[in-house]
Amino acid sequence: MFIVCFAGIFGIIMAYKAKKMNARVLFYCGLMAIFVGLIWIGTFVDLWLMFFQIGHIPDRHIYCIMEYMWAFPAFVYAMIIGAELMTPDKKKLILVISIILGIFYELFLFLGAREAFKTPEPPAGELYSSSFVLLHPVFLFIAVFIGTIFVFLVIGSLRMGLKSSGELRTKYFLLALGFFLFIMVVFIDSFFDEPILPDLIMICVAFLIYFALRPKA
Repeated sequence: MFIVCFAGIFGIIMAYKAKKMNARVLFYCGLMAIFVGLIWIGTFVDLWLMFFQIGHIPDRHIYCIMEYMWAFPAFVYAMIIGAELMTPDKKKLILVISIILGIFYELFLFLGAREAFKTPEPPAGELYSSSFVLLHPVFLFIAVFIGTIFVFLVIGSLRMGLKSSGELRTKYFLLALGFFLFIMVVFIDSFFDEPILPDLIMICVAFLIYFALRPKA
């Protein structure tokens, strides 16, 4: 719940400020933050349904779709940010490849959610939780998304930082650290039942990426 609210508010504020500063990359980052937060929307909705004693989301597989459908736009905006910073001359190619991958991912997600996730019936009073079925195409696409972000935005930012100096070097290192911690959040949330640590890390991620991409006043 916290990640949905924090990422949404922070992303809207970031996008608004970016528009005023005419900072295109920061604007994309604000949109990415919103979509990243929406990856937890299923848990958010399930929590409020339970709070008002309505019951769980009617179908556990709808819950999974509600959560993971937002990985596609979040990935696309992450790639746009990486292309703008690392290889602006190949931005259109990277965008086209990202969108094609995302379309196939969404097809496998919507058509095969029952086979893609393990979603056991939760104990009384607890929320839904899900885990990937390893080697299912949905899991493999998520692995490709995360791997691409790691290579392009973590290793790529580190490489650009080592080639730079002064404030620009610091910004690249902050960007690399921010996306590395984001990958850690995805890993922790996917494989461990840890409700608080991902929230705390996401706060750090948001501010690290914001300060990395914020233009000079």
